[in-house]
Amino acid sequence: MAWKIRYLSDTRANSGIWIRKAIRLDGVKKTIELPEKAQAPVAKGAEAGRAVYLLNGVEIGSVPILYENDVAKAVYKDYLFKIMEFYLL
Repeated sequence: MAWKIRYLSDTRANSGIWIRKAIRLDGVKKTIELPEKAQAPVAKGAEAGRAVYLLNGVEIGSVPILYENDVAKAVYKDYLFKIMEFYLL
């Protein structure tokens, strides 16, 4: 029986999901929604997807999942080094 948790928080200030104290939390599930692929370039802090919180199958809130670092678009040189690594290492 899970009655303890009253507040599920994320890393952003003043955000989170409030749940009434009297609700049983056994039914809370978290699902992660991310695309299969991402197109570079990607900026640090851009939204990559989201974490969705469900209570008995009903969405009660979500928080964004953000990229931690910048990702540059690959150029010819990157592919050349990758081939060299494969054959030489």
